[in-house]
Amino acid sequence: MLKKKAMRKILITTITIVIILMIYMMPSKSSNINSLNVNPTIEYKTTEIGYVYLLSDNDLLVKVNVLINSVEKTKDKAIEIINKLINNNAMPNGLKSIVPKKTKILDVSLEDDTLSINFSKDILNVDDKFKNKLIESISYSIFEIKEINNIKLYVNDEELSKYFDIPNVITREFGINKTYNIKSLKDIQKVVVYYINNIDNTNYLVPVTNYVNNSEDKIKIIIESLSSSYIYQPNLVSLLNSKTELINYEINDDTMLLNFNNSIFMGNDYILEEVVYTIGYSVFDNYDVDKIIFNVDNRTVKEFKK
Repeated sequence: MLKKKAMRKILITTITIVIILMIYMMPSKSSNINSLNVNPTIEYKTTEIGYVYLLSDNDLLVKVNVLINSVEKTKDKAIEIINKLINNNAMPNGLKSIVPKKTKILDVSLEDDTLSINFSKDILNVDDKFKNKLIESISYSIFEIKEINNIKLYVNDEELSKYFDIPNVITREFGINKTYNIKSLKDIQKVVVYYINNIDNTNYLVPVTNYVNNSEDKIKIIIESLSSSYIYQPNLVSLLNSKTELINYEINDDTMLLNFNNSIFMGNDYILEEVVYTIGYSVFDNYDVDKIIFNVDNRTVKEFKK
């Protein structure tokens, strides 16, 4: 009997010692992390708004804002924009990119304000009627980057002009959504005017490059075009009141001051946002200014920056 009790005590004591030793020898999580020198980190990517030009169902290129990764270098920002045009799986309803999906960027370089892009031959797989639209889409998307004024396009190290009827160096003079309202070869002007296109209940800006016989100042042509009931392209509208008049204007350094009559108001001294944007972007595309001041009867009511 005593022998059994003694054996039980020895067994219990032994088990207790083994458990204590196991607990003591078991490494804690903190000591394990320190011994492996592990520093857990979380990587965050910041984004910003960029702009691309997509094709609508009525074959007009429409300005659309997209999220791109924030990058410091101008060249990298251009690559982000081009990749948005190529990887176009999540585009708004009624809009599409016309850059062939298998297109690859082989090389990109930037010298001063001239960007050179070398594409794979997949970019040639576009319908003939959309060749010009393809160039307009790529170039105007890139021209949204203010540091870039010239673009050179290549295919497998050959100039794209070998395949497309385009200049070797593309500038904004190439135009976008071009229309021709020319009756003679005199007083021809190229004027870019932005209109509104409502697609799937969303208003988008649409630039139209108008070639017209008109010797007036471009700003006067812009306001006349936006306040007119007649627009060269179907499905486009302007919300500028037809009674709106530009009384006078002046340019000081990088600022244009526009003085209107009060017909520009929607009501309660309020100018529609769509009106500000259509006039503003039209001015920026035709004049080298960075800010517009909207005056009504010589009283400042709105400022719009590039």
